[in-house]
Amino acid sequence: MLVTHWAAADVAAMRLMTGTLAPGGAGDTAQALRKAQLNMIDTAGAGEDSPMLMSHPYAWAPFVLIGDGVRGRAPGT
Repeated sequence: MLVTHWAAADVAAMRLMTGTLAPGGAGDTAQALRKAQLNMIDTAGAGEDSPMLMSHPYAWAPFVLIGDGVRGRAPGT
């Protein structure tokens, strides 16, 4: 389960959710979330759809994964 500690900006939520839950992404949701957060920080200010504000923790830090974060586990493993 992916939750937020506070209300998140729509653009930030969209970017993190699509980066974290992209089809064909990592089987480890925790690593996918981390990668999406780092990408958000690294690309902030690079274009109109990614203002510099996206690098601030207020935009990417409210997202927290609850659970082990492993997807696609075979039954019984």
